[in-house]
Amino acid sequence: MGLRPLLFLKGGNRGGLRPTSANMQRNLFSGGDFIKTKGSYCWVSTRLVRESGPWYAEKIASPDDVARIMRDHIDIENLDREHFIVLHLSCKNNINAIQTVSIGGLHSSLVHPREVFKAAILTSSAAIILVHNHPSGDPTPSTEDINITRRIIEAGKILGIEVLDHVVIGLDRFASLKVLGQCRQRKNSLGSRGRGIKEVIRCLKENL
Repeated sequence: MGLRPLLFLKGGNRGGLRPTSANMQRNLFSGGDFIKTKGSYCWVSTRLVRESGPWYAEKIASPDDVARIMRDHIDIENLDREHFIVLHLSCKNNINAIQTVSIGGLHSSLVHPREVFKAAILTSSAAIILVHNHPSGDPTPSTEDINITRRIIEAGKILGIEVLDHVVIGLDRFASLKVLGQCRQRKNSLGSRGRGIKEVIRCLKENL
């Protein structure tokens, strides 16, 4: 977060750019005239960009808190497409950040665990809560909702970030997958005993 961007070419400084202040001003980050060539690589940094706020970092104590925040901030009940949103929480369940991960069509939004956990890692969050809306107004979780929730839970266990709940919001009502008993890890998942390194690698490839 505050680090100055650097760019080096493969093979050190031989035939490439030296990390001088002048060269750092003419790199990919500042939109300069440097062109990345085949066989080269760049030093990069990942940064969070604040879109709005800051807002009061209130504590999340129930799904009602989640639904209220979503209604107040983005009027989620009246959105015409599915929005998949992640609340990033501290170890005391205070909000660190909120991120819209994806915006889908009328009936679905595409989401992958790696996109869900990017900001969670950057904000050093201890836990996350998943949220998405059903434009139809009916918050009943679909089979796809349940499956992606369990997949993200498994990925979170690998990363050490707990998925506390998945709240589906409809018109004037919502559903909590935790309350419905659907925030459980699948059987024979990474947490089972007796798994070898090959199985660990397989789970990582499937979930990240």
